[in-house]
Amino acid sequence: MSSLMMTRNRALATVFLIAVVGCQAAGRSATAPVPAGEFADIWDAVPERPVAQPDATRRILVFSRSEGFQHQVIGATEVALEYMGRKTGAFEVTVATDMDAFDAANLARFDAVLFNNTTQLAFEDPSHRRALLEFARGGGGVIGIHAATDNFYDWPEAAAMMGGLFDGHPWGAGGTWAVKLDEPDHPLNRSFDGQAFLIRDEIYQITGPYSRDTHRVLLSLDMSNLRNRQVEGIKRDDGDFAISWIKPFGEGRVFYSSLGHNPEVLRNEGVLGHYLAGIQYAVGDLEVDDAPTNTLASPPRPALTTDAGAVDDPFTTLVPVEFGFSRLSQAAIEEEIRNAPLEHHSAIEDRLLEILENPHSTYAAKQFVCRMLRRVGSDRSLPYLARLLHDEALTDDARFAMQGHESPDVDRMLRESLGDLSGPALIGVIGTIGQRRDRDAVPYLVDLVDTADTELTTASIIALGEIGGAEAQRALFALELPAGLEPLRQDALLRCADELVIEGAPAEARDTYQRMTTDAYPVAVRIAAWRGLVRSQQAEAVRSVLTMLRDDEPDIQRAGARFMIEMGEVVDLMPVAEELASFSESAQVLAISALASAGVSRATPIVTGVVERDAGAVRTAAIRALGDLGDAAH
Repeated sequence: MSSLMMTRNRALATVFLIAVVGCQAAGRSATAPVPAGEFADIWDAVPERPVAQPDATRRILVFSRSEGFQHQVIGATEVALEYMGRKTGAFEVTVATDMDAFDAANLARFDAVLFNNTTQLAFEDPSHRRALLEFARGGGGVIGIHAATDNFYDWPEAAAMMGGLFDGHPWGAGGTWAVKLDEPDHPLNRSFDGQAFLIRDEIYQITGPYSRDTHRVLLSLDMSNLRNRQVEGIKRDDGDFAISWIKPFGEGRVFYSSLGHNPEVLRNEGVLGHYLAGIQYAVGDLEVDDAPTNTLASPPRPALTTDAGAVDDPFTTLVPVEFGFSRLSQAAIEEEIRNAPLEHHSAIEDRLLEILENPHSTYAAKQFVCRMLRRVGSDRSLPYLARLLHDEALTDDARFAMQGHESPDVDRMLRESLGDLSGPALIGVIGTIGQRRDRDAVPYLVDLVDTADTELTTASIIALGEIGGAEAQRALFALELPAGLEPLRQDALLRCADELVIEGAPAEARDTYQRMTTDAYPVAVRIAAWRGLVRSQQAEAVRSVLTMLRDDEPDIQRAGARFMIEMGEVVDLMPVAEELASFSESAQVLAISALASAGVSRATPIVTGVVERDAGAVRTAAIRALGDLGDAAH
């Protein structure tokens, strides 16, 4: 590995670990930190490229809350998913542990929800239950890793969505178990190169709504293996112990794998490739046949070739296709697109547009066409898709197809549609405008703000934050909003400031950050503003840290200490050491620990003086710090 890549790995690891620690504070219990040495190993095991090339930015909500057993691998799984998204470009990850993540307006920002070893989730708020089911049935992806089936025991609809319930693990985490590929040639199993394998992991048995009549099973325990059979606690008598499956749910798609209890699984290239393919299936970028396993033998799977040997035309057989039936036609077209040279895309686009205009085409067929036009659609497709923005059933599919298109005509068409749309279609288009960061749309979005319509105003504020820049920032400050929407404005303003820093306008960003560090804002917002201020100040950042350490709010003191560790290699932290005596006792403890973690060896004499002079917690912190900073004399 090159020194440049090693540096990048360390930087990603540091920033992401801090983000994970911050998120976990909101959950019921903290996850174990990821050992520093594992970051590079996880990065190396993550696939190099996506299984299917996405034409639009995919956003995945990784939900890591545990209300029952707390898996120690949660943090490492978050890192693996973050790295997978960064390395392949297939998706972006947002980690959450607060149940408010399932607010309908928040879910609308994502293409899929991934349940990361969640356990015993209660979903006490009925609106969260309703929003999740509507998200999934309406076309959103649902992904479950390992303990994701240890939920929903009193919520049958969600159990049916995930596909089963945890019913013990006779195959414990300390054993090595034989896994078979139920379909070696299935696209989601290609990372295993057609080979069954042994794995040291904890394997679940599943009960509840699990059935091969409704699931396409991809991996399962090989019960011909003697070791797999000779365990205690097996409850099923049919020998069917599925490990991974996919299944449609309404218009959405579900991928679940029970692999992932042990940390070393996240360094297994075959498993991570399987995860990636499953995720891309769930978000709709990888079209595969997901008809239930038991439908493949009776009736027999439709043939793709005739007696004469000619290949049946999947574009023709697609026209009458309905949800819940075999997706063989879709899979054949998706495979053709994946393998077609660029010069053949125009001909494929023609066939897809014919289906879109065919009055006999089903909704399922048109939805699939929209997904494929994300990949092969040119400017010729845009008018067809723009018309579908007004189709209640297909508006989201058309919008997603337009979203990743580079033509500026897309931005113009989306802006022009704002005056004609209403309800969910209008909310969706506003979201796409935000994700495309169309700065010409800022005045249009401001005009849509209506304090009597909370959903519309919420969407507009979020979009302004995603667009970012100076004009959106000024507009956000000027808006008159009810108190309930103030947190949204604050988040959007921070996003605008972050974008200004990226664009090389740190001075204007710092004005916003500075304004939002005052007591008028909640502590979490102040910390985020301080983070922006620190990162945009470079050599001046230590002054901000000093101010944070002198703050009366403990969380801000702790954040200041974390920033010290982040900046340790690029900022001179000696001013902090020199000012130790001016801090409160709690801040001194934090600062001394941060100086040690950052390896500020020049601070050793000052820390030694604290040991000789002070008492209590400050002296204890100094003694521990000398373990890192001192030498044999100490």
